[in-house]
Amino acid sequence: MRPKGDIDGALAEFDRLKAKGEPINLTEIAKSYGVERSTLSRRASGVTCSHEEYISEQCRHLTNAQEKVLIKRINYLTDKALPPTPAMVTNMVEEICGHKVHKNWTSDFVQRHQNVLKSRYLRCITID
Repeated sequence: MRPKGDIDGALAEFDRLKAKGEPINLTEIAKSYGVERSTLSRRASGVTCSHEEYISEQCRHLTNAQEKVLIKRINYLTDKALPPTPAMVTNMVEEICGHKVHKNWTSDFVQRHQNVLKSRYLRCITID
């Protein structure tokens, strides 16, 4: 039995039928996966995206894949004894996404990925 509200499963079923060239009945797919037909239709046509994709692209300015590449680049530079400063990271991000990011973007990024970043220059200094 499928979990109720399995939009990812419904989209996978839609893609499978589309790839095979079989007729697609969105109403039946939506009912069998426990999702709204309108939601499935909008997601399948690319009008809307998942909440995670929205947060990734709109609020964080980079996709998850771009963030992984940035993390690898920061760690590579750190391993080569050239740890990037917050200003350098901001410049890299603005070059990747093509527009300015807000002033606290780098600290938010470091806080989200503190467990995988090697650079100590990016860590916040706290005074007790």
